[in-house]
Amino acid sequence: MFLSEKKLKVLFLSDINDIDGRKLLQNYHRFSVNEVGSKQAALEMVRTNSFDLIVFNHFLLGDSKKESLETIKKLKILCPEAPIIMMSYFSDDIFVAEAVHAGVSAYIIRQKLDQEFSDAVMKVVNGHRYISPWVPSAISSVLQNQKSNVQKAAKDTIEIEPLTESLTERQKEILRLLAEGYTNKQVAKKLSLSVKTVDAHRANIMNKLKVNGLPGLIKYAIRIGLVAVGG
Repeated sequence: MFLSEKKLKVLFLSDINDIDGRKLLQNYHRFSVNEVGSKQAALEMVRTNSFDLIVFNHFLLGDSKKESLETIKKLKILCPEAPIIMMSYFSDDIFVAEAVHAGVSAYIIRQKLDQEFSDAVMKVVNGHRYISPWVPSAISSVLQNQKSNVQKAAKDTIEIEPLTESLTERQKEILRLLAEGYTNKQVAKKLSLSVKTVDAHRANIMNKLKVNGLPGLIKYAIRIGLVAVGG
């Protein structure tokens, strides 16, 4: 269910020989789709037009990971209000965290596009984040490898619990909302707080958890089960 009944303008950035944006979005009758086949064309488009949603194919014209992230950052600067859905073959949590930090609101594994695209669209147009369920499985695998013996598992438990317990209930709530894709301003509005108060809480949370930036907060929230990723 959409929060607004207005016509939604979508910028679909992909090689049409790989993904046909209009066909993919044909069931969304309230979407007006603009397709472009290069990052240069996309950047020019957002300089002169506003959009409600941007869909970005990571492998557009063979861009590297770094080039794609730079394009995402530029799109976000030029069109800050539009959530960005990124499609990629990569499922490693480090790249996903970097993509989220660059401005991505939804991350879809390209091999699972048919299964995940609809859920991702519904999440982001209603102000939430969507991360492919395949990404947490990669994170879980990493964590499992780190806990290859009982001593290491016990050590990890001892280390993580004091950090989590040091957070107040309000800070846990703010951490959850940030991990779900809310901006500081949106968190403030939702919790009836000032933006300055949310900024202070966010800084305190990062200090307590010993993490730097949004990617670290998201990974920590996933690790302790504060957010349901991919659902």
